[in-house]
Amino acid sequence: MVQLVALWHLRRAGFKPIALVGTATGQIGDPSGKSEDRALLQHDELASNAAGVRSCIEQVLAHIEARALAVHAEHAATYDDLAEGGPLLPPDMCPAPENASSGGASTAVEVAENAPFYEGMSALGLLRDVGQHFRLGTMLGRESVRARLQSPAGLSFTEFSYQLLQAWDFRELRRSRGCVLQMGGSDQWGNITAGVDLVRRVDAADVFGVTAPLLTTASGAKLGKTEGNAVWLTADRTSHFALYQYCMRMSDADAAPLLRRLSLLPLSACEEIERAHAARPESGALQRALATEVVTMSRGAAAAATAQAVTAALFGGKGGAAESPAADVAADISAAALAGEVPCAVVEPGALAGSQARDLAVAAGVAESKAQVTRLIKGGGVAAGARRLTPDRTTVEAADMMAPGLAVLRLGKSKPFVALERPSDRS
Repeated sequence: MVQLVALWHLRRAGFKPIALVGTATGQIGDPSGKSEDRALLQHDELASNAAGVRSCIEQVLAHIEARALAVHAEHAATYDDLAEGGPLLPPDMCPAPENASSGGASTAVEVAENAPFYEGMSALGLLRDVGQHFRLGTMLGRESVRARLQSPAGLSFTEFSYQLLQAWDFRELRRSRGCVLQMGGSDQWGNITAGVDLVRRVDAADVFGVTAPLLTTASGAKLGKTEGNAVWLTADRTSHFALYQYCMRMSDADAAPLLRRLSLLPLSACEEIERAHAARPESGALQRALATEVVTMSRGAAAAATAQAVTAALFGGKGGAAESPAADVAADISAAALAGEVPCAVVEPGALAGSQARDLAVAAGVAESKAQVTRLIKGGGVAAGARRLTPDRTTVEAADMMAPGLAVLRLGKSKPFVALERPSDRS
């Protein structure tokens, strides 16, 4: 996401960005940031992954440009007054709103693949035409290589050669498309400078590289799938609601810098959000702004409205319900519950009406015992839908259901859970 936002900013500055999908280098694997060799994928898996990456890039960039239109309308004076930046949107960066908001592919950035760069190149050709320009001492001195050599798993020649391939990619991009700048995460610095050196040696031309710091928490822990704390930009891997809640759970120390890096909001707007949050931390204004921006820029405004509506239905409060039909919200809540994103108790078809809240809470895992729930009910701390349960009305009623066979219950303010009827065989 950081790199896609950076691509958009380069586009705004007048560059012609190219997003390169590693259909060739994906067969090798980059050792950067890894403690052991990556699993080598079969060609059909690589092709499927490449198609998914291409689609994801195109969709996210389209949503970023759609968001840029909205930000420009909201903060035009702020951006147009920045002498160093100029207008947020140059005239040729205004896609038709109906096309951008629908998630169609953005035409502002070229999405290329690197497999054609190696068509007709043999192993001997690679060693002769590319390998002769690399010095072993330099390659061994790169941080990613040193770290792997010192690891128990060591480093295979396959992954050791990766930097040759990424360097050749840069050279081919310059030759075929006039590319003069390569950017990536900070863990790519060695691979990028290898390409800079290769172009200077082979073509006697100056090219450049720039890296962005990897996303980390305030404690310095990396955000990534290897660390088990990452989310995906595509809805088939991480739902709108799960992505929204991922941002909502972030600490203030983590959310503030991410809002600046992952949104197009001017700094003055980010600072205003931070001040409002500091005045009332319980409002979650900072996390809500981050969640809205991230979902909007990766999935679109409609997805953000859905995530807000599901959040409001589960946790109470305002947000998005007016923009999302009740049926859509109920379907998303059901999907989130079945995916394990929300605690859930499943009952037999037709059995939800009349079910005891204490039984459902224990089944969903949000309460340790039925006695605990009974005590909470006496204190007015349990709700089914919009109704506060009382000692004389402790069961779910038909009127409490958001949709047939679906009810949202809450223990206090922070423990929502879903009660859901199991689909019948006939359905």
